Amino acid sequence: MPHYLSAHELGQTAPAELDSFESPVPTQVVSNGEYNPLPQTPEQRRVEARIKALADELGPRHGLSRRAFLASSAGMAAAFLAMNDVFGRVFEVSPAEAQQPGVAAQRAGALAGQGNVDGARGVLQTLKTEFPNNAQIQRRLDALQGGGK
Repeated sequence: MPHYLSAHELGQTAPAELDSFESPVPTQVVSNGEYNPLPQTPEQRRVEARIKALADELGPRHGLSRRAFLASSAGMAAAFLAMNDVFGRVFEVSPAEAQQPGVAAQRAGALAGQGNVDGARGVLQTLKTEFPNNAQIQRRLDALQGGGK
């Protein structure tokens, strides 16, 4: 039987879309109201800090704010690079995909024939159904519809 948060425990939480860093990838566990999430781990903090640093460094190179950069395919590449920096080479991504405008979008286009973009679109559309008011999901869908720009 699930344990739901008490009114007191719920009062100590904030919705994930309001309280967490808007990263292309989650950088901490959030609660759906059934449990108290674990605190952010040191590794998750390092990934988040690295993503922020890359966005601050590379966003201007793309002519984008941090927020716009992180919503782009280059921002997703930066998030993968940050996770590789912390956890070792897990994701196949090159620094050029985050650093050079257009490279990540080109790779996304090349992978589109392999079904990756359609798969990502399907996942995002499912999430949009579950969380219709989540602006971050809508931005990701819009970016994907526009070719990941």
